[in-house]
Amino acid sequence: MNLATLVVHDAPSQFSSLTHSLFALLRGSGIDASYDDLHAALGLSFRMVAAPPPTCPAQWFTYGEDLYLEDTAALYGVQLRPLHPRAAAAGLDDYDAYRQHFLASYVPLIRTALAHDQAVLAWRGWPDAGANDWGIVTTHHHFGMELAGTTVSAHGHVVPLLDPPHQCYVVEQVDPRQLRPLDILSITVARAIECSSSSGESIDKMVVGPAAWNAWLERVGNRVTCPAIGHHGPACHIHLARIIIAARESALRFFQFHRDELGPQRRTAFDTVIDACGRTVTALRRIVNRALPMSGESPEWRELLLYAAETAGAADADALRALHEWPACDRNRTAPWST
Repeated sequence: MNLATLVVHDAPSQFSSLTHSLFALLRGSGIDASYDDLHAALGLSFRMVAAPPPTCPAQWFTYGEDLYLEDTAALYGVQLRPLHPRAAAAGLDDYDAYRQHFLASYVPLIRTALAHDQAVLAWRGWPDAGANDWGIVTTHHHFGMELAGTTVSAHGHVVPLLDPPHQCYVVEQVDPRQLRPLDILSITVARAIECSSSSGESIDKMVVGPAAWNAWLERVGNRVTCPAIGHHGPACHIHLARIIIAARESALRFFQFHRDELGPQRRTAFDTVIDACGRTVTALRRIVNRALPMSGESPEWRELLLYAAETAGAADADALRALHEWPACDRNRTAPWST
């Protein structure tokens, strides 16, 4: 892998820095994959998560994105090695000793990996707007910077890693393979269901699926002050709505693209999911399209948000019910569906 040519590109209305980073890694390894296929395989297209106060709703989706990262990369022939278990990444915000540990223990490992042309996926520590993003460490001692690389917010430039990332994955081996579209479908269905009820994200103090929709409604109703902006204005909720819209629009494109690869019975089920995703997007666009200035929250706006989030959550539940109706043997295998 030529690390010098790796660039994580951004795209309008595609908010997952992890999906963009994995896409760049695969492309740099000569592996063909679409953003929507990767987003679905990572379990992010149907994801709904929430964190307890005081975490800002705009940051909810930055936590736990890598739940299926190793498995998804392996599907395409990329072997990743985490520098520490996912559980260890929780609570590092307040762990001053981690900086020293990272410099003493992890930086030498990362430098060794880079010396062998092994890229390193890193979550957090990037400059400015990319502080909570995933990116790819591609070089060290770049114009005096210890570690540096590429992120969606860097616009093609090499930027420094300013703080210790909370999680890193070394690309240990690449043996390119191409997945059949129908394999992606079965994996996506299984992970969409798991993401709505999995306890795997509890290490990040997250709730998922219907519980996350309820947590959002509760947050709006309680008017919890956001630590990032110092008040409970609508900006954080608007950003969260945009992230969910982008995820469901990715799911729409994914299912519409792959729909014709299924038999008539499965197409009917897909049509139910496609319709539900569309209703989720439509409901949340009411928030985005009628957004008020950050300081302009009003009772009317809060009622609109509550109604839109409740409607979107109900549509999401319809999609998950349709996915649950598919036989477990279909969800747990990677063989083509023919009926």
